[in-house]
Amino acid sequence: MKEMDIELELAYVPDVPHLASMRNVSGLKWNNGLVGITATDIWLPTDEGFEIVPLKSIEVVGHEMPKYIVNQIYEITKHKDVLAIDYKKKSVFSSAFVSYTMLFAGDSKNIAKLSNHLISLIGFKVDATFADLKPDESRLLCLIAAGMDDFSMLNPIFDNNKEKLNHAFMVLKKKGLVDDYASTTQLGFEYVEQIKGKEGGVIGSNEKESEGDYSEESAYITNTDPTKKMNKYLWEYKESSIDGLVATSELLQCIPIDDVDGVEIEDVKLGTKCLQIHTKHDAHIYIEPEDKSTIFTLRVALNKNEDPQLRILCSMYLGVVKPDELAHIVNMPASLIEYKLDYLKEKGYIHSNNKLSSKGTELIQDITYTKKSDDKSSEFPSLLESIVDFHDPSK
Repeated sequence: MKEMDIELELAYVPDVPHLASMRNVSGLKWNNGLVGITATDIWLPTDEGFEIVPLKSIEVVGHEMPKYIVNQIYEITKHKDVLAIDYKKKSVFSSAFVSYTMLFAGDSKNIAKLSNHLISLIGFKVDATFADLKPDESRLLCLIAAGMDDFSMLNPIFDNNKEKLNHAFMVLKKKGLVDDYASTTQLGFEYVEQIKGKEGGVIGSNEKESEGDYSEESAYITNTDPTKKMNKYLWEYKESSIDGLVATSELLQCIPIDDVDGVEIEDVKLGTKCLQIHTKHDAHIYIEPEDKSTIFTLRVALNKNEDPQLRILCSMYLGVVKPDELAHIVNMPASLIEYKLDYLKEKGYIHSNNKLSSKGTELIQDITYTKKSDDKSSEFPSLLESIVDFHDPSK
């Protein structure tokens, strides 16, 4: 065993997968022991010996956690001071490396010593990784972090130079700042937080606020084709859970439509919203989207109190185009769904292939733009008049 630079008495969990998608950490197995740090590794005592984590594998020191996770850790360990450290570990299923999190809890002095010592050795894991980023690479990372990953939009920003754009992306991917799906990693967000300006808000936000009729959701409807995005998906029932990534176009297939008992949007951490779905059998589904427009349109599609045609349009926005699937989502007979689709085509909201037209997309954007995030009534009378004022043959 190597000589330790420091040793600290702490409670800890060595490797937590998918911490960002977890809503309950009460099932984690906590250890208590003397954690040691050498010049190259962290040594964590286990029943079999030690779990050794190389310092070079660490991505972020001081990963910010939602308050409810911190509260759960306190309930288990009785320590208010916690520290999360993200690191890469080789997958047991392949040669790829996946992200894990180490959790530490303990006396405030020991947690501070652990954090300060690691930062003195490796920093926040920013300097070494980011020092050689070129302006094009930094620019692309910031754009991707802001939700812009459409090649047709990015290409002009890079002087219509496809090779330059692709090279910048490959550099970011190699450094672990973005993944295969052009989603920003935790390390990537750490860099963006360091270089972005301190002034908040969006362009024109002061003018919007002065009108008093708009909500924060307006900033999220920016992508008219979110169906290729991958979303974090978590299903929980008592002590059981399943988590993974689901494409937006397949989200509704992963939700038990008939069992949905309630839908709400919650803030899971700064700048991140999550859709929580309650079922009649006490299971819960959490969806953290890559494109924020997904959860607002999904909430409308699943809300049984919304206008059926609006639910149809929101389902189409999410990539559902088959009449039988649309009928299942809105709980409507096939004959009636065909009637409504014909009407929406006649009015120019959808094309003959049941995909949204620009007019239909604009309607969805307008509704989400004006809808308050805490509005439970879901009323859009002025915007819906154009599509609901017709005879319903089912009545």
